[in-house]
Amino acid sequence: MKKKFGGLIVVTGVLALSIAACQMTGQRKASGPAVPSWSESMRGLGESVRELVPFIYIRDGFADQAHHKKVRNAIQRLAKEAEEMHPELGEAYLGKDPILSLAVGRMNSDLERALDAFETGLYEYSRSTMKSVMNTCFACHTATERGGAVGWKWEDVKIAGLRPLERADLMVAMRDFDGAASYLRHLLNDPQFIQTRPFDFETALRKYLALMVRVKKQPDEALNEINKVLEREGVPFFLQQQAEGWRRSLERWSREIARGPSRVPPLTQAEERLRQARQIQRYARDHAGDVEYLRATQILHDFVTSRPSASNLAQAFYALGQAYEALDNVGFWNLHETYYEACVRTLPKSDVARSCFNRLQASIFMGYSGSGGIMVPASERQRLQELSELIHQ
Repeated sequence: MKKKFGGLIVVTGVLALSIAACQMTGQRKASGPAVPSWSESMRGLGESVRELVPFIYIRDGFADQAHHKKVRNAIQRLAKEAEEMHPELGEAYLGKDPILSLAVGRMNSDLERALDAFETGLYEYSRSTMKSVMNTCFACHTATERGGAVGWKWEDVKIAGLRPLERADLMVAMRDFDGAASYLRHLLNDPQFIQTRPFDFETALRKYLALMVRVKKQPDEALNEINKVLEREGVPFFLQQQAEGWRRSLERWSREIARGPSRVPPLTQAEERLRQARQIQRYARDHAGDVEYLRATQILHDFVTSRPSASNLAQAFYALGQAYEALDNVGFWNLHETYYEACVRTLPKSDVARSCFNRLQASIFMGYSGSGGIMVPASERQRLQELSELIHQ
């Protein structure tokens, strides 16, 4: 089956840190043409996004000839601003995290396809691609609390017919984390929502956990919502089982906080979280370990910003890959492959690089397998060959 690149919150945060009007100012190059700071790049992207948002989520408005020039110009401007972004300026937020370069590259590719489709009259494909760009902020925007909100408020976004999860994702894209958490709590406490959209309810709950764990770092608040779910009648059995695992993890985390800051090295902490997650899981795709995996990513993203040695950085990327491989269907699709590749490139002659390569190769083969066999595109085969040569040369 061919890999997914569209949908809920595709791959990696293509809009990663991109529509936030960041408070920190990036460095300018000492010589040559002036390079916009990260903050300046974000402001430009944020304004273009604000102009596009009402059209992206309304099918008729996006294709309406009356809006044709305005929409086209806004996509063109956004594509130009994205092309001029310099990922290295975002390292103040995420250190040497490979998500930055991948995010900018993927955003450029998506915007190019969206603009080409719009100009050739393929409006629905263009709109779908733009929604993918808009919906891919979650991974990066929940990787760190650093950075400010966009320069506009939710009340400024007048969109009729937004689906509940789209609204939550858009609020996260705006870095309105408090608003997103409040809205998700509203959904979770709406009895009609779980009855009419049980799978959306599960996704909303997992997104809420991601916010509480990775950004807010508030286990007690998350625990309160989990307890409400477990006390409610009519909750599907599979969700009850998952919530029991989440509750145990949150209770453990709350006790750890009460004991004070840990002196255990971050990598050791993260590895313990991965071990706990696997203990809680009853089968490979069981989500009961989500809180532990989310905690591991939060610890590791903070660790990567500390500028660790190459050896420790490779180990961190390997651990991030394992965590995101388990979290892929909550909005981090294929992000694990990014970290496995970064692991190999960081320390190619090491045992950890070989482990990362093996998991990356297995993931790629699985992603392109189907009833007709395994059909891996040439570009992916070339990537694997290049990484293999790095390890064995």
